Amino acid sequence: MKKLLIGLLLASPLVLAGEFQVYQLSDSVRIVLAKSFCVEGGFRAAAQNINNTFTQGCWSVTKQNMIHIQWKDGDFSEFSPDSFTETPDIEMKRMYK
Repeated sequence: MKKLLIGLLLASPLVLAGEFQVYQLSDSVRIVLAKSFCVEGGFRAAAQNINNTFTQGCWSVTKQNMIHIQWKDGDFSEFSPDSFTETPDIEMKRMYK
């Protein structure tokens, strides 16, 4: 299973891009994907609100080439990789230190 996940991630253009990928979900919420590993498996993700609150989770690529995010509260989300764009935003780096 781990080899399959690594193979899918290496095939994804998302992983070949920069350190952070962002999807502006609404005017007040953005989804951030990082390349750092999650203890629970996959890679780190966060939903950031304009009021500086955030929810953490872990993301992976599904067999259907969708980004699957398992949130810490037990919920999950799925998005197309095309929704995300690379960003060098320093605010996201601060969150993951």
